[in-house]
Amino acid sequence: MCWVATRRATPPGLPAGLECWRKARDAIYRRIMNRGRSPRLTAFAQYDGAGVLDAAVLMMPLVKFISPAGPK
Repeated sequence: MCWVATRRATPPGLPAGLECWRKARDAIYRRIMNRGRSPRLTAFAQYDGAGVLDAAVLMMPLVKFISPAGPK
């Protein structure tokens, strides 16, 4: 959900440090994609290194983090 917050943090037309928000958003995305999947579960885990699933993962396609038709 941090990714969603940084993605939606600044509505168009309002002054803000957009580049800072974009860097944070991209860093969160990379970390989740690189370290958020459990090889044992072959799915996104609750947190880095966890062996359990989290129902919040079901929100990922709804907030456009991943494609609902994608392989992950």
